Amino acid sequence: MKAVSWKTTLSGSITAFGVILLQIENPLWLKNTAIFIAALGTLLTGLFARDNDKTSKELGLEKQNITNEKKEEIKTEIKEEIKEEIKSNPDILEVD
Repeated sequence: MKAVSWKTTLSGSITAFGVILLQIENPLWLKNTAIFIAALGTLLTGLFARDNDKTSKELGLEKQNITNEKKEEIKTEIKEEIKEEIKSNPDILEVD
């Protein structure tokens, strides 16, 4: 599920427009205006970054809690994979 927010999209577009205008050196007032537009777009993007009223959990972005038992299981699996790799390729540990 991809959450699309018109506010952040518009803010990002404003920022991009300001950055594009920054490429024009003269007149000086245009360059100063471009700096302001880019800064404004960046500010708005930050303000509206979560305007879709969705929590991280609702978007599937919540932090995964891994139990100590699961951590140990993962460590054991990784150790076994390393042992198998060393058995199948003993030269892997040689240092020149």
